[in-house]
Amino acid sequence: MELKTFVELKSEKLAEAQKQEAGGSKAMAYIAMWSIVEKTLSELESERLERKLKLELQKWTDFLEKKIGKPPQPIKGFKFETDKLPNSNGVQILLGDAPAICKLVQTQAKGKSSKYRDKRNAIAHSAEEFKDLSTFNEYKNVVMSAIEELELKLTLTEKDTQ
Repeated sequence: MELKTFVELKSEKLAEAQKQEAGGSKAMAYIAMWSIVEKTLSELESERLERKLKLELQKWTDFLEKKIGKPPQPIKGFKFETDKLPNSNGVQILLGDAPAICKLVQTQAKGKSSKYRDKRNAIAHSAEEFKDLSTFNEYKNVVMSAIEELELKLTLTEKDTQ
């Protein structure tokens, strides 16, 4: 995902989050903020899978055209689009060290809390609301930290490619 696209998405979704929060729906505000991270990570993962597939195809093309050496490993799949959100390990593959993002998207693991992702799922699947303002503010701070970290990572990536 390009930085420009991310900034546009962020602007749109944060405006929606503010509107939802002002209207009294903290749960929908959280979902709007979460969607920035979710959409960005899903798109980055799709881009990574596409690059990986192109590399594997290039190895096979080189082998078939040059007829030298052993055949490359079989290509296990040709799907490169994903609608799945990567877990913490996937985030580290995509972005390197990203503690705020990893904290937000953490799935159930021994000794690690998945409460931010669990809350997102509870809202999305069961229309669960936040019980108090302090809990909402804690969750909001975590998702906003992840959004800021994502923007920083995208900014650094864009600078590296220029």
